[in-house]
Amino acid sequence: MIEYKVRMSDTGGTGDAEDICNRMATDGWRLVSTAAAQGGGINVFVYLFFERGVEARDRLEDTVATMDAGDRRELMDIAVAQADGDPTP
Repeated sequence: MIEYKVRMSDTGGTGDAEDICNRMATDGWRLVSTAAAQGGGINVFVYLFFERGVEARDRLEDTVATMDAGDRRELMDIAVAQADGDPTP
């Protein structure tokens, strides 16, 4: 699974954009595209598009970790019922 993020920099120089790219890269993000638009006055808005691969199970684990005990139990009951071939718990 691919996850995407967009960051914007409203600077005329390259320092801010480089800093954003370097920080994102340390978290596994890869710059895939850029776009620029003229802002008011001398401002230039730079849009930086990043992507990274994420395993689907990572998101499921995160979701389950934030559930309360009752919700986790209900999810487990559904999983057991589906494993047994029963479409409804």
